[in-house]
Amino acid sequence: DPSIQVAFGGVAVPSGEPRTAEESELTERLAGLGAIVARAAVERRFAFSGDVGDHEGVLYYLGTSRGIKLYENPCALGRVKVAASSVGYGRLENVVGDGPADFCTHNAPYSWVSFELEAPVCVQHYSLHHDSYDKEAHFLRTWELQGWRPNGGGGGQWDSLVVHQNDKSLSPRTPSAAWAVHDCRPEGYRRFRLFLTGANSHGNHYLMASGVELYGVLLG
Repeated sequence: DPSIQVAFGGVAVPSGEPRTAEESELTERLAGLGAIVARAAVERRFAFSGDVGDHEGVLYYLGTSRGIKLYENPCALGRVKVAASSVGYGRLENVVGDGPADFCTHNAPYSWVSFELEAPVCVQHYSLHHDSYDKEAHFLRTWELQGWRPNGGGGGQWDSLVVHQNDKSLSPRTPSAAWAVHDCRPEGYRRFRLFLTGANSHGNHYLMASGVELYGVLLG
């Protein structure tokens, strides 16, 4: 008799080649169930409460070292990397910090800021705050939230996750806002980008944003 191993849930299956079609089918089903359980074990869901700054998102969670420490900016912990097309003023880490802070690019068309997480997120909502220094002007109007999809050969492409066209959600009276993300791919994304595709509320191309937060499923 072939040796016996426990594949899943205490069910013993042969370790060698299956001897019957029934054994083969059982082995495949157990392998599939094992994959589901393994994925569930590393997934964590973050639901948007409806309040921007609710401390219930992925980036805040990473800033607590996954729930075991007091909050610190996730960039300082090495859990998130931020880059930008340019920096006019403010600190890059403020883009993913807790709440409104200073950050602005230079006045240039197609300005962008990106942030890369230590694990992928299947994002379902996202939120952000306007710059905390210039509270009366240069609000985002036409931009995209994008996710980077690698192709396995060192390259890839930016997928448009939310397309904003003359979106007036942000203003002096409402400097923070949130939006739903529909049809994110199941594998999620590790790298995201805010990408200007048009002028801001004052007709120029400063990108002002801070305190970005993501909600959805953290896959890892």
